[in-house]
Amino acid sequence: MTETTTTLPPADLKTRQKQERERIDRATRIEREWWQTKIVLHDKEAKEQLIPVPDQGRHYRLIGPIRRREEPNLARPETIDFLRLVQEQWQSKLKEQGLPIENIWFAITSLYRNQEFQNYLTETHPRAPEGLSAHQAGVAIDFDAGGYWQGETIQPVNQSHPHFDPRYLQILEQTLEKLAKARKCNFVPEKGYRLNDENKIEEYTACYHVCLNPNAN
Repeated sequence: MTETTTTLPPADLKTRQKQERERIDRATRIEREWWQTKIVLHDKEAKEQLIPVPDQGRHYRLIGPIRRREEPNLARPETIDFLRLVQEQWQSKLKEQGLPIENIWFAITSLYRNQEFQNYLTETHPRAPEGLSAHQAGVAIDFDAGGYWQGETIQPVNQSHPHFDPRYLQILEQTLEKLAKARKCNFVPEKGYRLNDENKIEEYTACYHVCLNPNAN
């Protein structure tokens, strides 16, 4: 599912957001059990244990704040290996569907988070649960569920773009689901909520969150 919206029955927006935060907290509990001893709380430790993720790969591209180093671009080596696997399987599936694979990149919106950044998100972001996150261990990745980059000039393409093709994001979701079923990762599609022009609440998929499974073969 991409950022296709669903209009919901009347309810308080903050209530919907609170329910989603609680759902994400439950869905990611296993990740904290997996990685709680590997949480990196300080930047000094992060630089010793994690490595930089290149701004762009064969089929991924980091969002602007990460490329500008306004947010960390770090991850564990095995996270980068997992990212290569996602790219390979995504490309293979695109070929099967007959979709162009040149000059196309999915977007990565979050990697490692230090304690300060995690606290900031918890206080300001409606979907970020309180407490520790697998992002703090450098083993979680958030993928944009609403757009991608395309073309030789690397243009952002979202649902309002005339050349937007939802199949690219649908196949990304299918790729992550397949890896989760193979016990390579935990996969949590995160929902967002907003008011439309009619003052009704719309639900959409905001991002695809994944966390490596340390017990994967």
